[in-house]
Amino acid sequence: MSEKPETDQTQLLLCAGLFFLTAFLFAPTALWLVEKTIYFEQLTHAFIILGFAGVYLMMENRRKLKLRLQFDNLPTGLLVSSFILLAIHLVWPSAMMVLIAFCLAIAGWILFLFGVRLARIVLALMAAFGGYVILALFQPFFDWPLRALAGDYSARILTWMGHTVQLALTNPLDPKLLMIVDGYPFEVAAECNGFGMISGCILLSILLVFYRRIRIFDKILAILLAGLVAVLFNIFRILVICLLAPSFRESYMIMHEVVGSIFFWGALAVVWWMDQGLHAVKSKVARTGKYVLFFDGECFMCNKSMRFLLNIDRKNRLWFAPLQGKTAQQVIERREELDFDLKSIILIENLDTEHEKVSLRSTAVLKAMEDIGGIWTLAGLFLFIPATLRDVVYNFVARHRIKWFGKTEMCSLIPPEQRQRLLD
Repeated sequence: MSEKPETDQTQLLLCAGLFFLTAFLFAPTALWLVEKTIYFEQLTHAFIILGFAGVYLMMENRRKLKLRLQFDNLPTGLLVSSFILLAIHLVWPSAMMVLIAFCLAIAGWILFLFGVRLARIVLALMAAFGGYVILALFQPFFDWPLRALAGDYSARILTWMGHTVQLALTNPLDPKLLMIVDGYPFEVAAECNGFGMISGCILLSILLVFYRRIRIFDKILAILLAGLVAVLFNIFRILVICLLAPSFRESYMIMHEVVGSIFFWGALAVVWWMDQGLHAVKSKVARTGKYVLFFDGECFMCNKSMRFLLNIDRKNRLWFAPLQGKTAQQVIERREELDFDLKSIILIENLDTEHEKVSLRSTAVLKAMEDIGGIWTLAGLFLFIPATLRDVVYNFVARHRIKWFGKTEMCSLIPPEQRQRLLD
């Protein structure tokens, strides 16, 4: 009975010694990363965003946050791998190898503290943190390319809007990129290159998509979309500042910071919403019935659209029915409040069940494509636009579709092998 305390004490001493060894070996890397983060404001913003998002995921799994202090196979393997990479670095010096080793060591100690139950969260955190240290390593190389990109596209859009715009590079020894808008000069400075916004959005997306159980293709797609959102928001941020500047000459810096903050947090909000909408575990009602899309069976364009949906719906998630058919008439008889006119596409989720839900017009089309999954899930992003605005375009096309495309025999364009998913 007296041996157990001694064993526990020995293990505690070994763990403490291993911790201080790890801290000693990686202290230069940690100090370098801290200096880079403090020196570059854009990296500071990205790190803060990463920290808040990481805390959010930890709180989402707070029931698993219990100290375990166990060196299982996974944390042991991560620590050993980090030491091996450091040893290799002594023979073949590589900054990237040291940074990877640093991430593996942090992951190993987190899993030692809280156990392998947090493996998925730690994977997400380390993927995002790994992206962060890579951005810190290559940050100087991104400055001028991003600055030139932001200035070029902003100048093109402002010119298209009717403004006189010139881009000029001054002082070769200390180069500055100037954008002169209607005679008013602006410097496209380092903080204007969007690095903080782009890095923050990409890291946030990496954290979220690696936390979710999704396909690698969807992970890559979401990360690329996050970068695109950040680039667009940064360009529009510059445009708004340039357009507002003449009205805020005396309080330009205040306006600059307010507009910058709005677009910065707006981009992050869109990325968060986009990734949550695409990949988060949604609280949807389980499928208890068919998802049926009702369409005008005599409209050539509608038939072609249905055939397109049939072709991309490889998991056979959707069913289809003409508005002139028996199934539509049965729904009309029990749901008289529905407007089953031939200009309206209608999606009914969980048909003939207590969870039946109806969507009309553009909402029906977008939800149907979102339900198909894969890359078509992106159609759900347009649901963010109010239906009243979307339906303006939808109603215009619906009114003219027969005139433009003509009529056809009901479902004549649907191949025989796909007609099993057509209801009467």
